Amino acid sequence: MAKNFGVTTEDMPTSIQAGVSTTEPWTVIRHPAVLRLSPRERRLGNFGMALFVISQAIPYFVLVNVRWMMAGGYIPPNLNHQLGGLWPTILLAIGTVLVSLGVEANRSGKISRLQWSFTASVVLGVAAIVLMLIPLWVHGWNTFGHYGSIYVICQGVAVFYTIIAVIVVLGVVFRAGTGLIGPQTSFGPQSAAVVYTFNAIAWFGLYVALYLV
Repeated sequence: MAKNFGVTTEDMPTSIQAGVSTTEPWTVIRHPAVLRLSPRERRLGNFGMALFVISQAIPYFVLVNVRWMMAGGYIPPNLNHQLGGLWPTILLAIGTVLVSLGVEANRSGKISRLQWSFTASVVLGVAAIVLMLIPLWVHGWNTFGHYGSIYVICQGVAVFYTIIAVIVVLGVVFRAGTGLIGPQTSFGPQSAAVVYTFNAIAWFGLYVALYLV
């Protein structure tokens, strides 16, 4: 019997017990993550995720307000609405649908479908990042002006958070490949989907503020 950090092999499903080795200390660290969460643990996790989303919404709220303070409703006439704004919005929206489908697939025990959906959302997220970055180098307006400076900041923040969202979703793909994700451990994919979806919604808010109004 292996016992570390208060977790014993008897606490683990049979399929997991077979892979636990007392000579590999990292196994008893990684396996508790696949155990079924109690209702209380799930409520605590959902509460923590709600706090995370609220905290991450604050910078976006500030950026939108600063945009209006600095540039009002001004939009450069030669701003490319499609390249840095519309296409990333569409790609992230499709990615949001895919991560939702992946979560449902995981609940049904279809791990390969979960991996496919989450991998596709990662690819779309990376494509959105590239499209967001291009206008920072290729543009026909002054980046030192009131609008240009807040545009660069907003676009940079959006790229940063999208990278984080992609990494979170990619982590689920890797964990699913090692057997650490399954129907009994739906909190991980759900949390990743929340992060990805929140990022897409927050970006849509920035897109509207920067490109449309």
